[in-house]
Amino acid sequence: MVRMYNLKVNIIALAMLILSGVAHPSMAQQSTPKNNITVDIEKYAVEGIDLEEASTFKTNFLKAQKTSSKEEEYMRNAPFKEIKNLYVPATYQNLNLLYWRTGMLDVENTADIDAYLLLLQCRKVKDIYKNEIQWSKLRSATKEYLLSKKGSFGRFFKVVQPLKLESYDFDNEGFTIDDKYDYKNMKRFRISNNSLRGDAFCIDRLRMFRDGTTTQEYVTKAPNNAVVSTRIPYSLKTLPMSETISAMYLDYIKQENLPKVAYIVFYVSLTDNIEVIKDEQGSPGSMLSDFSGKIDYVAVYADKELTRPLYLKDMRQSNQ
Repeated sequence: MVRMYNLKVNIIALAMLILSGVAHPSMAQQSTPKNNITVDIEKYAVEGIDLEEASTFKTNFLKAQKTSSKEEEYMRNAPFKEIKNLYVPATYQNLNLLYWRTGMLDVENTADIDAYLLLLQCRKVKDIYKNEIQWSKLRSATKEYLLSKKGSFGRFFKVVQPLKLESYDFDNEGFTIDDKYDYKNMKRFRISNNSLRGDAFCIDRLRMFRDGTTTQEYVTKAPNNAVVSTRIPYSLKTLPMSETISAMYLDYIKQENLPKVAYIVFYVSLTDNIEVIKDEQGSPGSMLSDFSGKIDYVAVYADKELTRPLYLKDMRQSNQ
């Protein structure tokens, strides 16, 4: 009975590793007889971790947990500098977690859990997949983890786009934006451009799951990419900027020998999935998740690294 309990604990710990990207330190210190199934799991849990990925994901995950109880109030009132790191790129990893939170993926559906593990955690789980007993235990532990944590998965994303600037307009105190880059009454926009690539082993398994579900059925339920539809249209034809800031910006691009391009960032919060629609820009059969949502902030930076702010507008009150 003790050995079975320890096995369950280690399987649950592994599921938490896979979903949060964080290995528990105690795993590296445990010593178990080599004929025990937990040895392979513990070895895998320690060696299969991408530390850089884990650190980033853990930071965002813990912050999301911190705000989950009064999330709406917190996000509405907190200063930008305090919450801006809660907005993450709309990678498929991050979108997939949102699908669990909103119920697009079902924790009671074993095919959904299997597909998540094979699509997004292949490197860490493909050896376990070969053992049906281990896989079943991992699936159960992952379900338990999702049930307890899915309410805290993030729904805040950032979208970065280039912004080509023209001459400075002294009357309007800002740079005119090139017509091909400006925004006119935008109410729906794409927030990601993901493509799924995976290990050949996992892709082969994804063609047909054990219960008969195909990859296409899963991708239709949980598309690679998403768009957000907002209630209030957004427009920007001139980038407001004081003469002082504009002079600093022009000096910067001159020194760095850069074109007159800035980077606009939309910080958005998504609420409900409206529908799954055809992705006209994607490959045949590609789908998009259409979410209702709001633009919380719009920021513009001089550099791709988003370290030189030029403009910031708080949109939260106008969304009420």
